Amino acid sequence: MKRIYFLLTTLFLAFFIINKTQAQNERRAQFTFFYPIGSSGHNSIDYSYKFSFNTIYGINGGVNGFELGSVGNVVKGSVNGFQLAGVFNLTTQNSSGGIISGVINSSKAMEGLSLSGVANIAREEANGAIISGVINQSKTIKGLQLSTINIASEQLNGAQIGVVNFTKKGKGFQLGVVNVGENDGDSILPLGVINIYKNGYYALELSTDEKLFTNVSYKMGVEKLYTIFRMGIGFRNSTQFYSLGGGLGTFFNIGAKNKINLEVLSIQFFENDFKYIDDILSQVNLSYQYEITDRLALKFGPTFNCFIEDKNKTKKNDAFRVPYSIVEAKSDNHITSLWIGANAGLVIKL
Repeated sequence: MKRIYFLLTTLFLAFFIINKTQAQNERRAQFTFFYPIGSSGHNSIDYSYKFSFNTIYGINGGVNGFELGSVGNVVKGSVNGFQLAGVFNLTTQNSSGGIISGVINSSKAMEGLSLSGVANIAREEANGAIISGVINQSKTIKGLQLSTINIASEQLNGAQIGVVNFTKKGKGFQLGVVNVGENDGDSILPLGVINIYKNGYYALELSTDEKLFTNVSYKMGVEKLYTIFRMGIGFRNSTQFYSLGGGLGTFFNIGAKNKINLEVLSIQFFENDFKYIDDILSQVNLSYQYEITDRLALKFGPTFNCFIEDKNKTKKNDAFRVPYSIVEAKSDNHITSLWIGANAGLVIKL
């Protein structure tokens, strides 16, 4: 016990002597067991430190260097440098550099790397790589947000990668299951299952081709990149069968009412009672689309098909017969056929 008291006393004296050589509002170092028990006591909030060590947690006026807290660090001013805490880093002003915690980082603005196990909260802007396990939130982001939920409540300039991504406007890229934007949808490229944009592209398409009697597709996103959900109905040997699939699409404008439409889809087949059929169809549709009105369009064009079917199935279980093959390859269990077909459809914009 005497050795511990001696060590603590020595540390306090060392910090006191070192800090006396600094400017009035900046000190070299401080040591805190838990605030206010530390080398600077209650006065730690009046100073900025180059080195700050908090056995449990501490509160100080700023960091211009390095700070370590086993539980947490609380800074009344700004942080410039590297800050590490087991649970939380809470900063009243700005954080710049490497800010790492086990649970949460919070500051007015973040710049550099902010890494936490649960959340990064920037009350104003965030610039750099903002990474957490559950949520990143800021008004604006310039750089990368990577988390389960990413929120840039005003503007995105960069990328959001997560399960749910939200921004009002901006430029960049969103990768997630759900992507949401309010304005300027075409300035952001969304890649996701559900893409919701105030000024986005939503359409219902009725189409047909040589494989299926009727296809119904729902499209959502922006014209640069949208998601497709498709269901089809066909007949084989007087037996009805279904198809379910999805994919991605994009537009290339060639005139006021003329567009080229490129879509990539993957389609699975089912029998009449929705029993799984071991046939998979991959398609690339290249279509010309003419805008009749702002809400109605016609499209048609070639379809490039790749069909993989079970080699050992019976004819009774055929979804459809390949009309012809440009290329056909056989393995022990499957037959792969390539051919060019055609598609035509009516597009209703929602």
